[in-house]
Amino acid sequence: MVNGNDYRPFADETLSEGGMATEIVTRAFAIIDESVTYDWLPWDEGYGLTRVGEYTATLPYFYNEIRGAEMVYSDSIYTVIERIFLRADAPVIPEGQSDAQGMTLCSPVGYAAPDPLEELFNTGRAIRENAVDMTRCFDLLALRLVDGVLANPLQGWDQVDRHPDLNRFSVVTSPWNTQINTQSLIGAENQSSCYLMARFNGAMAILRQSGDYDEIVRRWLGEIGETADPEEVYRIELRDGSVIRGRPQSYQRGVFVVESVDGGTELIPETELVILRREGFPRFDSEDLQCKNPIPGLVDPDEPPTISPDLALSGAPVLARTVMPSLIEAYADFGGRDRTVTDTITGDIALFEISDAGVNFPA
Repeated sequence: MVNGNDYRPFADETLSEGGMATEIVTRAFAIIDESVTYDWLPWDEGYGLTRVGEYTATLPYFYNEIRGAEMVYSDSIYTVIERIFLRADAPVIPEGQSDAQGMTLCSPVGYAAPDPLEELFNTGRAIRENAVDMTRCFDLLALRLVDGVLANPLQGWDQVDRHPDLNRFSVVTSPWNTQINTQSLIGAENQSSCYLMARFNGAMAILRQSGDYDEIVRRWLGEIGETADPEEVYRIELRDGSVIRGRPQSYQRGVFVVESVDGGTELIPETELVILRREGFPRFDSEDLQCKNPIPGLVDPDEPPTISPDLALSGAPVLARTVMPSLIEAYADFGGRDRTVTDTITGDIALFEISDAGVNFPA
């Protein structure tokens, strides 16, 4: 996966575990027996490489319409508000969109601006200054070269506290919450990403239900950190069209153990997932139509075992692992592109029933 720097305390390679959001993602994937490695690149570069499939996913990203049209989003890693940081002697402290007209506001390259401010930028009623990173934005504020900086309070005050020419007396935030944003793991818009996000959301549910999520948040943010709701419910859509509402409790050998809201326990093989989403999650709640179709390459269990012609002809390495007795899961680097990636295995997902004679996978 790929991440970006200077988004403290959520993501920065100099922080312990790469920051709070990075630690949460790593811990969640560990629940489903997946190890994660990160490259650290400029935000816009990492996003672009993820969009074309060079990375499995990137984090943590807010939603906007442009990104939503080309990327698949996970449930929220954490929720933050966005505000404007200004000099305390600023002539105007914005309390709404109209007050921000005529202002020059800094936001790093690769960051999404809150919707009300994006409208001002697009219509020329305010100016967006794109800096290389958040540190440079606060340098420009200190030099009075911009009127304000767009940042969430956790990140913004961290920048103020570390800046030699700024302090909590010389800087204020507007009382206007320009937007409430949810941070997500995102991947390219394809069925492999849909499957990844369903599994990741299940792992996040387990992390949140176990109390480990709360421990991470409290360790990073103290008592101001927003912890998990133990009553939150997840909507799980399966390949056979059935829907289960419940709370994932654990994961063992490719199977999610789910406590159903109707009572009882459901055992759900991860390979049957189409969508797994926390109910009430804003904007993306099972309306991701690109995730509605069954994952390509999955074999109908009622059909005889076959090997996908695509996999056989691709010449790509295949990684297989046992999901449960008599069922294995294979990943191949194909995905419609005639190339091989040696480090990262991406692309089509295939299921094969194991016969007594075994299955000959492509070399």
